[in-house]
Amino acid sequence: MNQLFLAFHLQIKRVSTDFTRYLYKEIHWQNRLIAIIGSRGTGKTTMLLQHIKLNYEPYSGEVLYVSLDSLWFSTHTLLDLANEFSQQGGKVLYLDEVHNYMGWSREIKNIYDSYPEMKIVFTGSSLLEVYKGEADLSRRAITYHLFGLSFREFLDYEFDIKQEAVSVDDIVLNHPRIAMTIIDKIKPLVAFNEYIRYGYFPYYKEDKDFYYSRLLKTLNNIIELDLPATEHIDYYSVMKIKKLLSVLATLVPFTPNISQLSNDIGITRMSLLNYLHYLDKAQAIMLLSKEASGIKRLAKPDKVYLGNTN
Repeated sequence: MNQLFLAFHLQIKRVSTDFTRYLYKEIHWQNRLIAIIGSRGTGKTTMLLQHIKLNYEPYSGEVLYVSLDSLWFSTHTLLDLANEFSQQGGKVLYLDEVHNYMGWSREIKNIYDSYPEMKIVFTGSSLLEVYKGEADLSRRAITYHLFGLSFREFLDYEFDIKQEAVSVDDIVLNHPRIAMTIIDKIKPLVAFNEYIRYGYFPYYKEDKDFYYSRLLKTLNNIIELDLPATEHIDYYSVMKIKKLLSVLATLVPFTPNISQLSNDIGITRMSLLNYLHYLDKAQAIMLLSKEASGIKRLAKPDKVYLGNTN
């Protein structure tokens, strides 16, 4: 377990608290069981480490951050971790990327029930359904969803321009005053053009020149790793989903012809609808459907868009 603490201390040392995502202030961190769901690259890990750095003494032994793709879990279980951590005086456990651990929901439920003095915060893929695991955590966990940077967040992150959220009603009634306030700080269209090129995932700041390579890697990891881990699909389905996304990227936004699209991909209508649903949950695309209920919910979406501005 010492290696887990060592890895945690190295990561906490590197994390910056200069900028925090919008969700940070919305989370009720005092709850005993918190789930944070979001796509790869949106900043879930950074947000956990920031909260630890700002609210705990990282070297006290009372708090521990662990990524569940660690090799440590090839010979140990989550229950082993919780038991040893509790015996050493541990009180708050941060578990990252739980979808990489088979049986995560059952063991988190057992930890929650067996160690009432312990708080647990865990993150997972946007595909993760907290109520879908082997143990239903929906009655225990408070779930939050983290999306990529909005344009307003991008202005703060890139230019240190802080702009409070504005309601639609306020925009309608006071748009001249609001607009004048904003253009005193920045040329909005210039900044927006930058945002739509590279401003969705916070990691763009690490290297803008290689942002698109990393964006492609993010998409590949979602389809090749996250989808099989959460939906238990096979290699054949993974290849078809990648082909579907490639085709969609040349067509969006559009109203899909399900029969034509399924023929182009070489899959059945039902498989196509399932794949569209998976990509939507993964935030790789966005589906717009008319409000419906019952069997009509299985019908085709009315519009298909790519998942984000980049």
